[in-house]
Amino acid sequence: MTSTSSLPSPDRTVPPPGGRILLALLLLLLLTLPLPFGGARPWAANLFVMAAGALLAGWTLLSLRGSGREGGLWPHGTGPALAVAAVALWAVLQALPVWPEAIAHPLWAETGAILGRDIGHRISLAPDATIRSAGMLAACAAIFFVSAQLCRNRRNAHRLLAAVVAGCLFYAVYGIATYLFLDNRILWMERWAYHDDVASTFVNRNSFACFAALGLVSTLALLVGKLSEAWTDPDTRRLALLGMVERAGTYGLILLAAAVVLLSGILMSHSRGGLAAAAAGSAVAILLCARARRRTGLLRALLLLCGLVGLTVMLQIGGEGTIFRIVNEGAVQAREIYNTVMLRAIASSPLVGYGMGAFEQTFSLFLDRQAALALSGNAPLLSVDRGHNDYLEGMLGLGIPAALVLWGSIAAVAIRCVRGSVTRRRDWACPGAAAAAVTVVAVHSLVDFSLQMPAVAATCAALLGMGHAQSRSSRDPS
Repeated sequence: MTSTSSLPSPDRTVPPPGGRILLALLLLLLLTLPLPFGGARPWAANLFVMAAGALLAGWTLLSLRGSGREGGLWPHGTGPALAVAAVALWAVLQALPVWPEAIAHPLWAETGAILGRDIGHRISLAPDATIRSAGMLAACAAIFFVSAQLCRNRRNAHRLLAAVVAGCLFYAVYGIATYLFLDNRILWMERWAYHDDVASTFVNRNSFACFAALGLVSTLALLVGKLSEAWTDPDTRRLALLGMVERAGTYGLILLAAAVVLLSGILMSHSRGGLAAAAAGSAVAILLCARARRRTGLLRALLLLCGLVGLTVMLQIGGEGTIFRIVNEGAVQAREIYNTVMLRAIASSPLVGYGMGAFEQTFSLFLDRQAALALSGNAPLLSVDRGHNDYLEGMLGLGIPAALVLWGSIAAVAIRCVRGSVTRRRDWACPGAAAAAVTVVAVHSLVDFSLQMPAVAATCAALLGMGHAQSRSSRDPS
């Protein structure tokens, strides 16, 4: 008689049909969030926060109505979600007038003295912006947590990964089509920035490139997984890559076509950071997802070589604008100035920061005249609202300790996904895709602010939740 301990554990997820409905709502949010300018407008960001809160409330109700605490006292992914939520709570506290004068920013005391009344002492220089940023961070934690619960079911994980590929592909096709045939419009409006670049429904081409790169690495994870299955056939290995794609079937050809379209969108965005992030994430996806019983190293080398050749060919065909921007040093010099000013501000308040989301107000305080003239080309400099480096901007706003907690929690999930993609015997493409997605945003955050775009942040959070859930074997206990 077979013991129950030898049987594989069932999928640990919320009970159907509620779980299916919740997954459908999560996918609907991910697919529609890029539509209103990538979710970057305040009203769209507020709707995103409310929708994420509703998803979290829905999961809580379903788990209480079902079998109680499924997964034990601490459900899957609770630790990283709580760490990010704690950082969001710290950001809220930065905006509240509850701090002693010695800790709060001195501008509040000076303003109160001018007004002749006590207006409270805050850390944040822009309390409203800090509250909005904290809400978005908490919403991303909720998306990660809900995704981690739902994607413990392997079918749900594959559905989410396929939905990310489909959504990113749709917006890439839309962006390329409007660029070629519809005067590069944003929905029904004329584009007011980046007229010569593909940016789809995003205002900023770099944010679109990062979003498309998330779709590209997800596509490659699925495609390489399929090719790895075909590689196990000795006859297929003799046919090289095209034979592998043919053996992978129609599904593999569709994924290959999707990867070409997504890469085309990234190249036509002319985003240097987006291209670098896509290249780094693609390499990680290939290295983690290319698995075989024999000659895994040869398979990885072959796929990396084919990817490099394909990128070179597409750069020659349609990457002139991107190549031109790579050799153009103007934007690089501006980012160096941003980084210098941010480092100066961080050194002035390394522990408590100036308030999450208060970059514009903080930057203006530390920008000297020489740097302002260098940025504006001797013209009046109105304002700089983004730091083009999420790491430095995070430390500037949150303070170094809270920023390290935030980045550390993300890194811990990424490490878990890498380990899961290496150790799992099946479905290793799911944690591999999540690790590649983290690589994309990690590289892109060095030169831009795409993680501050709700569509990019939510997609990455959902992929991380999926990867975190699928990085553990179903044989492991909760």
